[in-house]
Amino acid sequence: MKPGKIHIQSILISWLPVAFIVILLGIFTYLVGQQILRQSANDPQIELSETVANSLSKAEKPNVPSNKVEISKSLGLYVMIYNSQKKLLYSTALLYGKNIKFPLGVLSSAQKTGQSRVTWQPAPGVRQATVTTYFHGRQSGYVVVGKSLRETEKRIDNLGIILGFTLTFGLLGSLFIATLTYLLKS
Repeated sequence: MKPGKIHIQSILISWLPVAFIVILLGIFTYLVGQQILRQSANDPQIELSETVANSLSKAEKPNVPSNKVEISKSLGLYVMIYNSQKKLLYSTALLYGKNIKFPLGVLSSAQKTGQSRVTWQPAPGVRQATVTTYFHGRQSGYVVVGKSLRETEKRIDNLGIILGFTLTFGLLGSLFIATLTYLLKS
């Protein structure tokens, strides 16, 4: 090595393991954050679907919202109740002003497991966090509760932007430190 000459290869060899770790931690952080945000978007639906299902299994009149919800625009919760034959009995959900039916395969899944939590996209750009709870007792059927994912997805996008900046600064900072370390050793 000639004095005063910078060897980029040496710098990169010392920096690449650090860069790999920074990128890996960034990806892991994004995935954890995204999953926490997406799963917590189900919380109100879980509570309402289980409460309504419990009432219906006892043949009690459930306390459900009665206002219609235009799911293409609203952030509000909506409820759909199906009987054991998967016939829609009650719904507060509208899509472009029309009644909408939920995918029956999700009801079958909920019957097998007790509850099914899925992201539903009934139309382009209309993404919904839904929870379907199967109930049985004095009567049986399914309660579907959903709400828009619009705000949750904005938060996930913001998380990606923040982590993108953090990764960029982490990579540039670690490259600077690797270069500085090389120069101090020379």
